[in-house]
Amino acid sequence: MKRSGLLSVVVFIALTSHGQIPVGAWRDHLSYRQAFRLADAGNRVFCATSGSLFCYHRNDHSVSKISTVDGLHDIELSTIAFDSANNRLVAGYKNGNIDIITSESIINVPDIFLKSGLTNKTINHIHIRGNLAYLSCGFGIALLNPDKREIKDTYYLGPGGSPAEVFAVATSDDHIFAATGSGIYKASLNNPNLVDFSAWSQISDIPNFSESFTSLAWFEGKLFAVHHGSGTRNDHVYYSDNGQWKELGTLLYPDGTYYYSLEVCSGKLVVASQNYADVYDSNLRLLRHSWTGDPRHALIDKEDVIWTADHYHGIIRENPQTGRDTILPDGPSNNDAFLAYSASGKIFVTAGGLSSAWGNLYNLPCVHIFDGQKWQSWTDYDARDAINVIARPNEPDNLYVATWGYGIIYLEKMQKKAVYNPSNSSLQTIIPGDFCRVYGMAYDKNMNLWVTNSGVSNPISVLSADGKWTSLNYGPAINAPNVSKLLIDSGNRKWVILPRGNGLFVFDDNGTPGDIRDDTYTRVSIADNAGNEISNFVYDIAEDLEGNIWVGTASGPVVYYHPAAVFEGPQAGGYAQQILVPRNDGSGLGDYLLSTETITSIAVDGANRKWFGTRNSGVYLISADGLKQIHHFTRENSPLLSNTINSITIDGQTGEVFFATDKGIVSYRGTATSGGDSFGKVYVFPNPVRETYHGDITITGLARNVNVKITDISGNLVFETKALGGQAVWNGKNFDGRRVATGVYLV
Repeated sequence: MKRSGLLSVVVFIALTSHGQIPVGAWRDHLSYRQAFRLADAGNRVFCATSGSLFCYHRNDHSVSKISTVDGLHDIELSTIAFDSANNRLVAGYKNGNIDIITSESIINVPDIFLKSGLTNKTINHIHIRGNLAYLSCGFGIALLNPDKREIKDTYYLGPGGSPAEVFAVATSDDHIFAATGSGIYKASLNNPNLVDFSAWSQISDIPNFSESFTSLAWFEGKLFAVHHGSGTRNDHVYYSDNGQWKELGTLLYPDGTYYYSLEVCSGKLVVASQNYADVYDSNLRLLRHSWTGDPRHALIDKEDVIWTADHYHGIIRENPQTGRDTILPDGPSNNDAFLAYSASGKIFVTAGGLSSAWGNLYNLPCVHIFDGQKWQSWTDYDARDAINVIARPNEPDNLYVATWGYGIIYLEKMQKKAVYNPSNSSLQTIIPGDFCRVYGMAYDKNMNLWVTNSGVSNPISVLSADGKWTSLNYGPAINAPNVSKLLIDSGNRKWVILPRGNGLFVFDDNGTPGDIRDDTYTRVSIADNAGNEISNFVYDIAEDLEGNIWVGTASGPVVYYHPAAVFEGPQAGGYAQQILVPRNDGSGLGDYLLSTETITSIAVDGANRKWFGTRNSGVYLISADGLKQIHHFTRENSPLLSNTINSITIDGQTGEVFFATDKGIVSYRGTATSGGDSFGKVYVFPNPVRETYHGDITITGLARNVNVKITDISGNLVFETKALGGQAVWNGKNFDGRRVATGVYLV
């Protein structure tokens, strides 16, 4: 009898959650809008963006992302080129790293990245010739042999053969041309020693010969070059014609323009300029003058379709028969990610920020919202610097957005309904103008919204459930210039971070939010039970599932195990405690948990474990008691986009952990969900489990921390574990570590 190739895990309701990723998997949440380079690969078109790389598949019109999650070895692409003879894409990065991408693999060539002594390693342009790739870099030209995965030669074109930035390379049958910041240089390809600077000569008869040239193309026996002039819209395209230099496109742009790229494709010359893609035939007759938004690079294919890498819209495709459309993967509108927050199955990320001196950056206020399937981004043009967001409880479409200078913006279904500032609320401004600086926001159990307001006499305000604003004169007690994040714990105590080395301020309103007279409050120095200061530089604060308060400082995390005693001081237990982690090396010694790290963010998962984001060392997942390190994700060992973590939030329903970094957003499906006191909608992912699947099998919707047993259809126990919060994970193996046979299994 032939066995089935399926492994089905049966539960009361065996449903798969659409859109989820497996436990242990990553996915990026990058913006792919800011495109700057295309590569035509026949049945595919690759597009390099400020976020990463994506690919449009002509056969089925699908779009796929390619990022660190998919195997890229770095972030911040700078250029790409397709090697059609060898069916591979060569990708260059700002830091000099190189990836060679084929349908089977992504191969890293880190030679330039690892080379010391070079101040600018950016790969500006890639020119494919034969089996070699000429890389125009911040220091010169690097000759890459993709087959051997090595840099074969390096050409330095600065004075006396010193490093000098090269922006582009073009070749004719027998010459190589290089565009630099001080003119165009050429050399014979028949010269076996191009490493020798004397083999190169400057083209001195071209107009503005000693100035910056940024793009080159060899077309119909002529060299075309973009001169980047000083001033506004002062670029020019020059070309050689029978020993004379002429200018292209002067009638198209009488008021001047910017030129971004020259490309030879399908027997035509394509020029990307400010707002247009111009297509010329072999006789330099203008075939198309196409408005394409804000192109940075343009191509034309054999079907006369113009493809442009647009600065705001990904790929813009213009078909002469069907018109213009946009190709763009889903994602936020940009890669700015300052503070992340989750509520009702949605993820909210503000795209603002502050200067190092806690001043304004003057970025347009933006909030990115993810519903588990798609991203939306809200932007306002009447304010600046959105740094926090909170949803009304159980109303995830109604949001309050805190800004650094413009008060609070209230949104309903992505529409601005109100702006709260000193004219209509208790919020105050430092001086007249746009200096109503709001940061922390939190709801208490009675639906009162508490906010922090920096630099003013009444730095705490509350919006009551019935819509009344009241400010509290805590200024003298706080005695600090700024107030930032705000946590309301399960005991209704309010914990306020006093940034830049000022510790914490904690108060209890005693059930009378608008009346300070009966409040209990204290300024808190982050110190141990002996009064020894640990660090008053505080960056984040969180309450765990047992009611303990965790504080992220410049000297690692500390815990307040008796938060109610914080008003009474160390003798009552109201002090900060560092976690002493035993070394387990026989010495009897231990080290304080992450004491050398600056903890920028704390998130508590459904199993009461702590995710710690750091300033320079990525992310740690630590056990509930703080004694065991479960994961340490860095830029170097995972798809994490950066080691600088701004914020972490968790979708408690799925266990997916979102990391807001200084390079964008990425997420990881953790093993713990929130869970509840009773079973929810129990389901298994994936279900059915294919015989070829070898990942983890997730059982979610469980009651918190229950014991989970898995049996075969005859009732034989094959696996047992304890849920992490509301979720359990099974690796598909039995107690002996062997993969179970195909069949039906019961939970």
